[in-house]
Amino acid sequence: INSKNADIILANSNITAKIIKEEWNRDAIVVHPFVETHKFVPANTKRNVVVTVGRFLPYKGHEEVVKACALCKSKPELYLIGLRGSNSYLRRLKKLIRL
Repeated sequence: INSKNADIILANSNITAKIIKEEWNRDAIVVHPFVETHKFVPANTKRNVVVTVGRFLPYKGHEEVVKACALCKSKPELYLIGLRGSNSYLRRLKKLIRL
């Protein structure tokens, strides 16, 4: 994902917004749940992309996302974005993605 192409970047926490600023030099708007999705405007073009954002910990369910994408006939691009929460879990995810 090229963050320079994004008109706005949303983050679900101040921590995530800070990391976006440090890594991408972009400001992010912090949106706390519940998000009023009716205010969003549909994009003119669509890509077959799945993006998850969250600390890499087993209870976050990243493995299920990887497995679900592998089962999709459309084979979406998958981006897992997050903080390293558990080195062993991150290694397990990387191994799963390589399969």
